[in-house]
Amino acid sequence: MNNVDASWAESGRSDAGGGQCVEVLFGADTVAIRDSGDPDGPMLAFSRGSWQSFLDAIKLGDLDHPVAMTGSRPASALR
Repeated sequence: MNNVDASWAESGRSDAGGGQCVEVLFGADTVAIRDSGDPDGPMLAFSRGSWQSFLDAIKLGDLDHPVAMTGSRPASALR
């Protein structure tokens, strides 16, 4: 990730008690997310295009009713 001038920002919706905190970093080509309670732990990194597609899906409601997974296939595919 090319984040020389970037810094992590905590979500405005994070839990004030510190239990559910997420931080995001917007790099030149990448968006990264991590648990602010474990800043040296793992993080997820996405291309800006993938991140925008994720946000668009949320705004459209496409993720409001996730499909239950069973094994490696959605449970609905097993019917």
